[in-house]
Amino acid sequence: MIAAYLARLNKRERLVFYGAAIFISLAFIDRLIVGPVFSKMKALDDRIGQESELIRKNARIAAEKGRVAAVSSQMSAYSRKTGTQEEEVAYLLGEVEKLARKTSLYIVDMKPLGVSEDQVSRKYSVDLNCEAQMEQIMGFMYEVENSSVLFFVESFNITPKSTDSSIAKCNMRISSVVFL
Repeated sequence: MIAAYLARLNKRERLVFYGAAIFISLAFIDRLIVGPVFSKMKALDDRIGQESELIRKNARIAAEKGRVAAVSSQMSAYSRKTGTQEEEVAYLLGEVEKLARKTSLYIVDMKPLGVSEDQVSRKYSVDLNCEAQMEQIMGFMYEVENSSVLFFVESFNITPKSTDSSIAKCNMRISSVVFL
């Protein structure tokens, strides 16, 4: 039937018929085979890009793991079993007295200021009034800052005891942080 139909057509009509048949065949091949394959390839390329980005992020996190572990091990030296708040304040007062004796600092008055706490740490503070020569006060502050316990001088005020004296009066706030 198709052969009989083609036999009736002249040369130009046959050429148009074959061109239309080839065009329709190519359109079907594009829609049924090539289009879905390219669509699937594009979807896979997009997914590969997303997974590559996720791998880069995870590699960055994994690279930071060593640094976090090192910092954590450093901070574990400051982490200790904590007792009650009174025990911790007593420990802080005792350590400050030890450091004062070590540097020949005369303690006039020492008062605990209280406790502030957050999710990962607890901070104990002490108000200290003392007298000593300037070198001894600086030595004491140095010992506080370089103590094996996490102590630091929050604030201080140094004034001469009298106009002609080499002795200075100092008021300072010393704090200790304990990681929970």
